[in-house]
Amino acid sequence: MGVVGGLAYLAKGSVQPLLMVYVVISTLRWIWGWVLARWPREGSTSLWVRRNHWIALFIMAFCFLMAAGPRLTYSARVFGDPFHSYPGYWMWFDDFKDCFAWMDTHNTKAELQAMTPADKPSFKTYAATHTSDQMLQRLIDGTRVKVMELLWPGKTPDSKTRKPWKGVLELRGAYLGALGLVFLGMCAALVFATRKPDHAAQRVHPETTTQMLFVIGTVVGYSLAYGWYTPIGRGDRFMLSLYAPLVISLIWGAESLLRRSRRRQASIWLFRAYHTAQWLIIAAISWRLVEILQFPHFRN
Repeated sequence: MGVVGGLAYLAKGSVQPLLMVYVVISTLRWIWGWVLARWPREGSTSLWVRRNHWIALFIMAFCFLMAAGPRLTYSARVFGDPFHSYPGYWMWFDDFKDCFAWMDTHNTKAELQAMTPADKPSFKTYAATHTSDQMLQRLIDGTRVKVMELLWPGKTPDSKTRKPWKGVLELRGAYLGALGLVFLGMCAALVFATRKPDHAAQRVHPETTTQMLFVIGTVVGYSLAYGWYTPIGRGDRFMLSLYAPLVISLIWGAESLLRRSRRRQASIWLFRAYHTAQWLIIAAISWRLVEILQFPHFRN
């Protein structure tokens, strides 16, 4: 995570929320492990050792700094701050024209260092000129826009002057919802339609909860972050990058539950229903791909 996050930071500073979610979720896992260590219970199948948590975070931070070193060094030399990022200042404006004007007048190391903390755009300076209701409304409206653009982007435009990737799968919210129903169906089947587990291989691994929280936390975190950023920049293509991990996570989770159901000798009809649902989703997506290939800018 540290090396990959550092390499991603070289290209885009917006990887920071992902790393923050990872640290928060892993720390929650440490707290839960600490509680279970002092709580009488049955044996666990988890291979995670809570004592290694803090050293693992240290190694992750070290690897991140090593991988992101070139950008940090350059930012420190040119701007006087290794973690300098203009988008980090832009998010405390209400209009991109104001952002650009501010950046145009603060584009050197001397100008940035001459500013006092009270002069730099920050949450404190933004809150001084906006009410809590205004900030909450900005967050709600922006998050709604970003979620809708991710799940229901609309039809693919036929004009080459627009971005065809925005609506390639205009029903991707429905596809994701169908996968979610399949996953929930497998959860219900594992609980109510199979016998109780006899050994560890038939149980759901304890780390599944941590993985689910990480996926959910990442999606929620980026939806709120880009939602707040909506008045300044669209960020729709970055939100779209969350779609594939969501799909893979749901498929991976459903397949994992399917394996547990097979080990618990579930009915053959459960597996037939699961595969039928998956094939219907694949057929719907394939039909959409055929429609896409008929658009002029994909044929030329």
